[in-house]
Amino acid sequence: MKLTFLFILISCLNVSANGYGQEIKISLSMKEVAVGQVLRAIEKKTVYKFVYADDFFPSQLKVTVEVKEAPVSSILELILNHTGFTFRKVDEDLIVITSVRPDPLQREIRGVVTAASGQPMEGVTVAVQNSTVQTATNSNGQFTINAPQNAVLVFSYVGYHTQTFALDASNTINIVMEESVRDLSEVVVVGYGTRKRREVTNAITTINASEFNKGNISNVAQLLQGKVAGLSISRPGGDPNADFTLRLRGLSTLGSNAQPLIVLDDQIGADVNAVDPNDIKSIDVLKDGAAAAIYGTRGSAGVIIITTRSGGSGAPKIAYSASGTAEKAARFTSHMNAAEYRKQGAGNDYGGSTDWDKEITRTAVS
Repeated sequence: MKLTFLFILISCLNVSANGYGQEIKISLSMKEVAVGQVLRAIEKKTVYKFVYADDFFPSQLKVTVEVKEAPVSSILELILNHTGFTFRKVDEDLIVITSVRPDPLQREIRGVVTAASGQPMEGVTVAVQNSTVQTATNSNGQFTINAPQNAVLVFSYVGYHTQTFALDASNTINIVMEESVRDLSEVVVVGYGTRKRREVTNAITTINASEFNKGNISNVAQLLQGKVAGLSISRPGGDPNADFTLRLRGLSTLGSNAQPLIVLDDQIGADVNAVDPNDIKSIDVLKDGAAAAIYGTRGSAGVIIITTRSGGSGAPKIAYSASGTAEKAARFTSHMNAAEYRKQGAGNDYGGSTDWDKEITRTAVS
């Protein structure tokens, strides 16, 4: 009996070794958590990467893991058991989570994904359109996926155009990915000049002239109201001629600097009202800590970079626009009128009944 048990145990170990080789063993202690949390914990402790859709697992699906020095495959079997999902290793460090219930109408599709240079591409996401079924290519650019008849496969990779492929009678396909040169080479404005989009990691929001607020705009700040997340533009008080207050990264006590630094055509510290709103080509808003790294403490509250229009070649063009606005007080503070004041018996009564709120205000037309 002991010999039989030993033989079975050795056979199981051989099968495991053939599938995963020298598999990493880890310890986990997690209670009532989502499957995705367990997979992310495994990724942090090992070299394995998992491929699955963000909404692949039901939100109500919770698992509990209590293991010490257990192989990764055993942990996956534990958390995926009776869930309707399984896993498959497609490369030395890449594991794909798939559905355990195959559709009888589906077929297995194999293929290779390469770049324009002919080099195989690893990590390309291969998904069945309008479904949660997906996989990824291995180090040789190869992939295997189960898809329904006449399905459409979607191939995506960072820096490359997303491609679709409608399945035909063949079960083997070859895909050549095209580099998205335009997206990666897009030029954006930063504090020290211009950089390509691929080189910029700062939080930058760019608003072009076509996206500005429309209407009778008299202040540059009005162009950006409601256009940039985290940028607050308001005019406190009741003075209609007062300047707008800008708050981008909250208040800063360093140097009493509360408003963002304005950079107008490379002129640092310019007045935001020193330019006609109609002359502005684009506005770039730098919101993260890199703004302070570029401009020092002056940029601690963020930076707003204004680029004005410049002349160009070709026939001259004339553009004319006109607009008008009317503004009046919405309400006045509540106070006594002359008759009510007389009842108080205070002061001298000269017989006047003037409402000075209405006398000194009128509808402003501009």
